[in-house]
Formats: sequence, C-alpha cells, structure tokens
Amino acid sequence: MLAISFDEYCRIDAVNWSKLKRLWVGSPLHYKYHLESGEDDDSVGRALGRECHRLVLEPDSPPDYVIWEGGDRRGKAWKEFEAEHNGKTIFKPGEVSSVYKQAEAILKHPVARSYLEGAEFEKTIQWQHRHTKLNCKGRLDAYKPSVI
Repeated sequence: MLAISFDEYCRIDAVNWSKLKRLWVGSPLHYKYHLESGEDDDSVGRALGRECHRLVLEPDSPPDYVIWEGGDRRGKAWKEFEAEHNGKTIFKPGEVSSVYKQAEAILKHPVARSYLEGAEFEKTIQWQHRHTKLNCKGRLDAYKPSVI
C-alpha cells in the first residue's frame, strides 16, 4: 500500500472503479467518451460528500473550498469569482454547515469511531488483473488490519 496524494493517484495509468462503472451505467462508448473528454460530472452534492470525507478521514488537510455570497451562480460577478478561485470548490453560504454536523456525528458514533480508531487512511493499492492483464488501482478510504 502506498501513501500518496490524490493527484499522484490520478496520474497512475490504470483502471479503477470510478472509470469502469461507466460500463455498467452507460455503454462502452460512454466509457470511451469519459476517458477521452476529461469531463467530470461533479455536483454540489458530490462536493459536499468530499468535504465530509475530508473532515472525517483527513481532518488535518486544509479545506479546499470558498464561499460565494453573491446569490445565484450566474452573471458577470459569478464568472469573475469563479475565475478568481479556479480549481476550488465553490459553495453558497449554508451549503457546507450541515456537512460539519454530519462529520461530527460520524466521529462521535461509537461504531464508526471503532472502525476509524487506529486505521490508516487514503492508501493506494495497485495490481494487475490475472485474466485481462489490465493494470488496476484503488484508493482505500480506511484500512485497518484485523487483529487475530
């Protein structure tokens, strides 16, 4: 298992579930298009999930978002704000506050806490599929070897 950044993980030339799932939810052409276009079907919901993930599993990492207080996400002011914060996730006020409550609830829950205590987080694994010979990769949110 490797302890590498997410950017390094993304640069590994291998397939993973995030890519392969497009074969099940679409078609081989959807898969090919997604690989070649580089488009990402991100949403506010997915961004909020990433922030909860960060708060629970990577609390020492800095937040990677900014707050847009200009109303609707449109118009000249929005475009300028978006350009100024290129690469950052942009939330509206109030969108992120519930995520902090969710993360706190997860960390306080006795069963969740028992799984998280002593675990290693964000570990990368790589292997070659024995039949297809495809190089594969995965990023484990949490890994906790069982004690025998």
